[in-house]
Amino acid sequence: MTNYQIPSLTRCLYQEFSHSLAIVTEFGDITNVVTRAVTASEKRQRARSGTAQESFEYAIAHILKELWKASAIGPTHEVTIQRGRDWYSKNSRYRDPHLTYRTTIDAFNGLRFCNYLDVVKEGYYDRKLNSGKATKVVASPKLRQLLNNIKIHPAIAMPPDLDRECIILRNRVGGRRIFEAYTDTPQTINWRENLKTINKCLIRHWPDLEIPDQKVKSLQERLELASDKEPVNLSNRTLVRIFTNNSWEQGGRFYRAWWQNIPKELRPYITIDGKRTIEYDYSQIHPHIVYARVGAELGAEDAYNRVFGDPSLRGVIKQAFNAMLQSSTPLINKPRKLNLKKTGLSWEQIRSGIIDAHRPIEKIFFSGIGNSLQFEDSCIAEAIMLHFSRFDAPALPIHDSFIVHHGYGAELEEQMRKAFSHRFGVSIADPDMIIREMEPASNSDEFGDISIDSILAGPDGYEKYTQRERDWFSFKYN
Repeated sequence: MTNYQIPSLTRCLYQEFSHSLAIVTEFGDITNVVTRAVTASEKRQRARSGTAQESFEYAIAHILKELWKASAIGPTHEVTIQRGRDWYSKNSRYRDPHLTYRTTIDAFNGLRFCNYLDVVKEGYYDRKLNSGKATKVVASPKLRQLLNNIKIHPAIAMPPDLDRECIILRNRVGGRRIFEAYTDTPQTINWRENLKTINKCLIRHWPDLEIPDQKVKSLQERLELASDKEPVNLSNRTLVRIFTNNSWEQGGRFYRAWWQNIPKELRPYITIDGKRTIEYDYSQIHPHIVYARVGAELGAEDAYNRVFGDPSLRGVIKQAFNAMLQSSTPLINKPRKLNLKKTGLSWEQIRSGIIDAHRPIEKIFFSGIGNSLQFEDSCIAEAIMLHFSRFDAPALPIHDSFIVHHGYGAELEEQMRKAFSHRFGVSIADPDMIIREMEPASNSDEFGDISIDSILAGPDGYEKYTQRERDWFSFKYN
């Protein structure tokens, strides 16, 4: 192994975990080899200045890091490369300040020329429409062969950057979502510090998905094809908080963690530091919030089942109820995503049934209140996660539910009720508790192989999960 000296800007990629130098050096060796190859291919008449060279090497290391993380998901998983000059000059709050337009484009072109990445989709920008698409690339077979020599998972070796902006203000202009620039206030500063506290707790622990290796492959392939999902990226271990409609009182929910993206039926297989977990859910949080706002009581009867008294319709009623809160118009026509084929009911019947069952909040429907309700539940979520972070126990959020180590179930339930009561001054019924039982690890006989070697090796078919657990504890405590 060469004695690779990480450039000062590139060192920013690794600064959180200096004790992992041996692991970093493996990636650093690859970065060094690739950087020299790319630099030699340029045939520049004049060498870059010291600062420009550092920026160039940082850009190469950044792209390689993203390609390494993508390769851990699958060979066809794409990485986004921004090639528009405006991206590097506008909204500096949301981009990596060490990446400049010229050096990033030089790094991209050099990596492409030397066959370290393959372009899957060329980016473009239409000035008339004021819109475009970023370039999509994958690691080339040549680069994957190098990266495969690093046995540890990149999510373990490369911790998230806690200095990247985590409080995001978005808007919708001309049908497009855009990032809004903003000036910090005491409130945004407080939100950012709170989220940094939560994220620091998250990266001190290792959430994982304990399913067989073969199922991971099929899951990733399934998610790659889904229009509204992304494959599981274990590197996404921290949260951002996204506010909507250019308002600090709308949205505000927590996003971009890998566990929020998996199908619901797989949540029972989420582990934290190799331990079983439990999930508690606010089953009717928005009805509770709306009733609290008007000074009424929701009561003990389920907000959705009470509409027609048929539990089989609960999912459809819940979806319709939320659409009626979200909309700022009377919704004479059925919401586009609402499927009524198996209900035997018309949209008019469902709409009228919900209003009749919820007369105390009748005036709240069709007022466009939905995003402000998300802000309210996000403030509750923040309080719950902060509580657990303060004694170093991660609580993984999925909007209005939380996943914690199984030993914290009672504490989580208490904190969920306290957070709601503190926010609205009224008590809430017990949250639904979802207790998840894991499938037996071995089917060979009643107990399976219980030898020491077998226990250390983990169950058959779970080799990658077991290796990640080993690497995490070795990485954390060495």
